Amino acid sequence: MDLFIEKTGTKVSYEKGYFILENKDEKTKKISFDNINNILINQGCTLTTNFIKNVILKDISIYFIDEYGNVYGNINSIIYNTNPEIKIAQLKIFATSLGRDIGRKWIIEKINNQKLHLQKIHSRRGILNSFVEIEKEFDFLIENIKQIDLNQEQYSNIIMGYEGRASVLYFENIKKFLPKPWQFEKRETQGASEPYNIVLNYIFGVLYSKIEKSLILAGLDIQIGVIHSLGKNRKSLVYDFIEPFRILGWEITFVLFSKKMLNKSDFDLKEKKITPTGKRVIIQELYSRLNNIIEYNGKKIKYEEIIRKKADLLVKELMKNEIHN
Repeated sequence: MDLFIEKTGTKVSYEKGYFILENKDEKTKKISFDNINNILINQGCTLTTNFIKNVILKDISIYFIDEYGNVYGNINSIIYNTNPEIKIAQLKIFATSLGRDIGRKWIIEKINNQKLHLQKIHSRRGILNSFVEIEKEFDFLIENIKQIDLNQEQYSNIIMGYEGRASVLYFENIKKFLPKPWQFEKRETQGASEPYNIVLNYIFGVLYSKIEKSLILAGLDIQIGVIHSLGKNRKSLVYDFIEPFRILGWEITFVLFSKKMLNKSDFDLKEKKITPTGKRVIIQELYSRLNNIIEYNGKKIKYEEIIRKKADLLVKELMKNEIHN
């Protein structure tokens, strides 16, 4: 379970196995450490060192998020998988066509998810015939990505070019199915001003924290990616690995607006932010999906567990190829 602390001015301390949340505007809360995996803390909160120490000892991760849901810092225990052989294999394999093919498959899965989401919506609206040409465009982009020579120098730029075209195709079509008050002009990330983009960015911010923790627990270096560009303090692998899981954000955002689960009062558009009430609606829907039981490799598990299992599978694949090389 994740704990969100978003009320500005909240002081968080530790006392006899409990989190103590104090705020002058609310009654003091005592929350047990039991079943807490991650803590996400908004700006304007105060943490005691005793609280931080006990969180670390209990292997609970702390993520600091801004008002838009973006993670700008974190505190993790050092008792993760620190096997240097994993990071060496990651660095070596990602520089080869074998590693680049792993990244290509993530992008193809992302684009296929976009196609299937639109197909499902067209089918439910009884207008599947109008999806035929859209499907052909998606298939064209996927086929071109499959044909890319992974040994050429600009392979990632070429892949991301096709990925960008697929995203434009997806968002140009998805917005047509939103209620008119919630339709948006274009997809925006940083500085988004339209509710759809603000909500989608907020959900992705939370997902980034879950992807990051799964990768770190598996022993991977989140700064060594394969498709997204490398750079100082840039979590390239997080941006790579999240691609097949972005469908979760797209589907949830679409449901929130199409089912009118959010209202205009849930946004402060002057500040380009979601109100605390709106955030609670979004988080409730997100965690309902993360805790949803689905079948994976013949077993029924929570959706969130698939993220961790795929991170572990990535390590196995890297180590297997390292041995063979």
